[in-house]
Amino acid sequence: NGELLARNGVVYPNLLSKHTDHITLFFIASKIIHPFAREYGLQNDRDVAELRKILSNTLIEQINQAPPGITTMFMSSENLSGSLRRPGIAALADFLNDHFIAPKILFYVRRQDDALLSMYAEYMKRGFSHDSFEAFIDKQLGEDPQLFFLAFKQVFADWIEIFGVENVSVRIFDTARFADGDIFSDCLTEISGNKTPDLDGFEVPKQSNPSLSAPALEFLHRINSALPYAVNEVPNPARARLLSRIVTLPNQPRPQMSTQMSDRIMDHFANDNNWLHQTFFPDEPGGLFPQTGTKNTAGNLGQLSIEEFGRFSDLVFR
Repeated sequence: NGELLARNGVVYPNLLSKHTDHITLFFIASKIIHPFAREYGLQNDRDVAELRKILSNTLIEQINQAPPGITTMFMSSENLSGSLRRPGIAALADFLNDHFIAPKILFYVRRQDDALLSMYAEYMKRGFSHDSFEAFIDKQLGEDPQLFFLAFKQVFADWIEIFGVENVSVRIFDTARFADGDIFSDCLTEISGNKTPDLDGFEVPKQSNPSLSAPALEFLHRINSALPYAVNEVPNPARARLLSRIVTLPNQPRPQMSTQMSDRIMDHFANDNNWLHQTFFPDEPGGLFPQTGTKNTAGNLGQLSIEEFGRFSDLVFR
C-alpha cells in the first residue's frame, strides 16, 4: 500500500528488516543483544553500532528521495513497546531526534486478559516458553514479568518523560472505537492529524501470523521443553525448521481462558487502567476497554486428547 500511503503524505520506510516491521530500531536501541538480533548476525556492541550507522544512512537516503507532499515517515514495531526499558527508550529518542522534528509516539492498547492470552499463544507457537497457561500467568502477574508493558502507568511514564506528553498518543484496540471500524484507517487518521484518509485501492495484507486452537497450544506446551526457540541464547535451528508446519495446526476451537482467570488479570491491572483512563481519556465515561470477557466460564486451555496429540505430531514432525 505504498502508493496509498504516499497520497496521504506518509512513507513507510525499508529499515532492513527481514519482514515488513521495523524491528531493527529495537536492535539499535536495546541495551542487550536480544536473540532476535542474533538472527540478524548481531553478536556484540560493535555490530549494533555498525547497524546504527547503516540505518541512519538508510533513513537519510529515503528522506531525501521522498516525493513532494510527503510530510511523515511512519515506523512500527511491537518490540519497541514490548521489550524496551527506559535506557532503550532514551537511545531510541536520541536516534530519532537526529533525523526528525519532534517524533511522535502512537500506542494501541488492549485489555490485558486478551493481550496475555494472545502472547501465550505466541510464546507457544515460537517456543519462547514451555509453561502451562496458569504458570505463564503467574509469572506475568509476579514481581518481574516478561510482559512488563501491560503495566501501563509505569511504562508510559518513561515514554512521556523522554518524548513529552504532547508527543505521545494512545488508542484503544477496539473495533468499535476505530475510525471507520478499521485499524488501518484509524492509524492513518491519527498520524495524518485526524484528516480523513484516502483509502481508495487499499489492499488487505495476507494474514502472516495465524492463530492456533486451544488443543494446538496445549500440544506445543508439551513439546516446547524439547524444542525451545533458543539454546544458550542462540536461535535453535531445529525449532526454526518446524515453524512453517506449526502454523498449519488447526485454529479451532479458539482458546478461551476461564472467567475466574480473566477477573484475576483485570483486577491486577485495575490501577494501571484507571491511570490510563484519567490521563488520556478523562472525558470518556464508562470503562476503558470493551467488556468482552470470556463466554466459557471454565475455559478450554490445557486440554488435549491422545488422538489430537498423534494427529498434530504427524503434521509437525512427519
